[in-house]
Amino acid sequence: IAAKRGGPSRDWLNPNLEYVTTQRARTKIRTWLRKQGREENIQRGRQMLDKEMHRLSVGMTVEGLAKLFNFDKIDDFYAAIGYGDINSQQIAQRVFDQERREQERLAAQNGILINTRPRSTDTSGGLMVQGVEGLLTQLGRCCNPIPGDPITGYVTKGRGVTIHRTDCPNVSNIVRRGDTQRLIDVQWATERSETYPVKIQISAYDRSGLMRDVAILVADEHINMISVEALTGQKNNLALINATLEIEDVVQLMRVLTKIDRLPNIVEARRSLG
Repeated sequence: IAAKRGGPSRDWLNPNLEYVTTQRARTKIRTWLRKQGREENIQRGRQMLDKEMHRLSVGMTVEGLAKLFNFDKIDDFYAAIGYGDINSQQIAQRVFDQERREQERLAAQNGILINTRPRSTDTSGGLMVQGVEGLLTQLGRCCNPIPGDPITGYVTKGRGVTIHRTDCPNVSNIVRRGDTQRLIDVQWATERSETYPVKIQISAYDRSGLMRDVAILVADEHINMISVEALTGQKNNLALINATLEIEDVVQLMRVLTKIDRLPNIVEARRSLG
């Protein structure tokens, strides 16, 4: 995929697309991109960042994210993304790490039981519940967390611990009503290899073979599609595809969304909450 002027494309640096495999090639591409106009790279970086944050449904300001990468000026941060110095996987990892730290800070302020590194109990769901033994766990259907998402646990009455994403609206409601004593620290167990249902939404200009191409791509990624629903006849000839995929972690989710996004006529492919 070449740039309009015939040079290398920024997409070649996207690790999810696996176009470039050697450090030497990546360095040469970054050097070429750096020679392009700063304003062009700022604009491109802004577009790339907006798309990634929207795609993964992460709740963090651009200013806050820039500081995580030690940038005081937003335009410098955008330019670094445009130059290819910062990629989508790095952005996702910084966001998730920061959300985990923020959850710990809020826990301390609100009296939530936080992780003090006691003995951990490995549950059957690929999760580590800190300091509590013998509890059943279930994933919240409201937010459908997957490995890589920052998570917290809520001790339910008679049903064990329900696992939520830390940015789940239900967690905010729990804190708001003062029920924080039932929130506990949980984390993903790294040794597990399981899949989790994740809902995605694809919008595209309707065309023949659209569903077939999406299904083939998902299958080629060795991902099982649990359910799919297509809505056609929308405004501006748009088609909406709502699907549920069995996903291992956030990295796999990012990879398949990126590849779907590159199919002909696709407007957007993103994760759906709930």
